[in-house]
Amino acid sequence: MGIWEISGPGLFIALLRDPAAPETLLPRWQASVRIVRAQDAPVRFYAYKGYRDPARHWSALEQQEPLLAPPDGG
Repeated sequence: MGIWEISGPGLFIALLRDPAAPETLLPRWQASVRIVRAQDAPVRFYAYKGYRDPARHWSALEQQEPLLAPPDGG
């Protein structure tokens, strides 16, 4: 299990989306949740310039050294 699965993005996708049709919300959420594409969002994202390097993204760093590695012997 990685940080993605236990943080916001992974939890939201597991909770809201239909596994059989990942682009579709589960029926129970369709009336109350709206997915806005990033390019259409009224909010713009900013990331510190050093973080913009794909090799520095947490997902790339986790490939090299898991952030949630079990302790030795366990």
